Amino acid sequence: VAIDAIRHDNLDLIIRLMNTERDMSILRKIVDLLYTFADIDNVQVIVDHLLHFFLNSKHISDPQIRSNISVKIAILTEKYATDPNWYIDISLKILSLTINTSFNDDELWYRLCQIVVNNPQLRGITCHNLLNYLVEKQTSEYIVKTSSFLLGEYPSLVMDMISIENLFTVFAEKYFTCSNSTRAMVLTTMIKLY
Repeated sequence: VAIDAIRHDNLDLIIRLMNTERDMSILRKIVDLLYTFADIDNVQVIVDHLLHFFLNSKHISDPQIRSNISVKIAILTEKYATDPNWYIDISLKILSLTINTSFNDDELWYRLCQIVVNNPQLRGITCHNLLNYLVEKQTSEYIVKTSSFLLGEYPSLVMDMISIENLFTVFAEKYFTCSNSTRAMVLTTMIKLY
């Protein structure tokens, strides 16, 4: 009961501190505290603030804290998600943000693929959202990897949005923008689509 009172009474103050603090060591502790304070009732508020902070904080130059925030967001969404749309939306948002960051953690896209494969009700939502990210001009490599795996396994789920031929073309265009390991995945998907 005491921790609930502390959590409830101080959440706004901690979020305000996170948005104003410049000292990276204190900022790490604030992020850890927010993570600890998360529960089923406030997780969406905390995740929204962490995501907003991640997107809008120009003063975070430390790639370690950016990675730490993105991992904490991923864990919170997986642990407390009651709405599958929210879970997929936040997970893909994190993976899409890697264009402009030095974030480098394969664990997040692996885990998302594992969860989607094991939950048939998430496959359609995820594949449709992935396709929307994939057709953008600039796409993070993690979105390309996730798309290669899931759209390669479940291309029939997006046939209402795009033909297999056009999906093949999208992957062919992404092939030249990726690292060699991702190219191998894209090539495998292209062979499956062919």
